[in-house]
Amino acid sequence: MAPTLTDVAKGANVALSTASRAFSDPGRLGPQTLRKVLTVAQELGYEPPVARTAESATAARAETATVALVVPDIANPVFGAFVKAAQGECRHHRQTVVLADTDLDPDREREVLTHLRERADGLVVCSPRLDADDVLDICGRTPTVLVNRETSGTDCVLADAAHGMRQAVEYLAALGHRRIAYVQGMRRSWSNAHRVDLIRTE
Repeated sequence: MAPTLTDVAKGANVALSTASRAFSDPGRLGPQTLRKVLTVAQELGYEPPVARTAESATAARAETATVALVVPDIANPVFGAFVKAAQGECRHHRQTVVLADTDLDPDREREVLTHLRERADGLVVCSPRLDADDVLDICGRTPTVLVNRETSGTDCVLADAAHGMRQAVEYLAALGHRRIAYVQGMRRSWSNAHRVDLIRTE
């Protein structure tokens, strides 16, 4: 199996985002860090995806203007509303939205991202089932935005869960309740774990 960017990051003992910058934006790294990452990459035989030139990338964006939107379950009304909003925004910018539903399956998510990364100008990945670092590794140099997942190395869109949870707790407390139960969502859900952490601190 060919080495991945994750292998390079682990071998160099740096974050995945740092390893990625060594190939996409080396000027942002210190010389020692850059040299360490490139040395490990050479030793492992890692070959980064061939980058398109700025001119060809701009032409491709102008011609296709395609945004791939990946959701775990389109039947979930939360994602349905998100898709409608994304379509409206992209239409305003003359962009086309391509939708993929992964059926809450991390293996399917990996397949979808691998297929779309070279076919879209940008990826929006909602509530990924995979670890965030895995998602960024798969997406490579394709601009990627994560929704309902917080990590370094890319843009993230998050709901203000802290404010919402605080309002809910304050409201129940104002009604005189002192023992409050929280009904959790899926155990593997990052959003659910985030809300659990917040509710415990309120």
